[in-house]
Amino acid sequence: SAGPLVIGAKENESVLGTGALDEAITPTTIRARLISGRGSNGADAVVIDTKVVWPSASGKRLYELDFAEGAPLPRDLPRLHTEVAGGGFREITFQVEPEPRIWGVRQDGQLAVMLYERIAGVEGWHRYRRGADVWHSIVAHPEPTEDRMMMVVDRQIGDVTRRFLEVTETENRSISKRDQHRLQCVIVY
Repeated sequence: SAGPLVIGAKENESVLGTGALDEAITPTTIRARLISGRGSNGADAVVIDTKVVWPSASGKRLYELDFAEGAPLPRDLPRLHTEVAGGGFREITFQVEPEPRIWGVRQDGQLAVMLYERIAGVEGWHRYRRGADVWHSIVAHPEPTEDRMMMVVDRQIGDVTRRFLEVTETENRSISKRDQHRLQCVIVY
């Protein structure tokens, strides 16, 4: 069944519905209910199971509403690492496999990634940054065994900046763990 229709605005979030699970929305049954005053910055939200995650109006926070909890209250995802958003998130996406992660492109072109394993109670943030490289956009592309991250990034090659569409290698590819590298730069001794 479909969940509630969540409407994000600059100053608040509302749920649009009828109040009954099996009732169609019509001009006489429609109701809007304010659920949060956090606001949003216009970036697309992501839906994760019964939850919706979005950047705040400033972009400096990511909030989560869990509709499985009855009357949802916004939860601040970077509450333990408030600097992770830098000047704010301009885009977010959700990767399901091999591990759930929320990826965010920051206003300064860096990436912030949150390991998001709510069932196990595991959450952690890290950032990707490399010299003058600037990430512009990122999306999770679902594949049969593992999502691949596709990103648009400007890389500095000598004195020239070039724009690339990059696709990550899978983490579970069939080579030895010793040879798996998902870093910006690797030296093998």
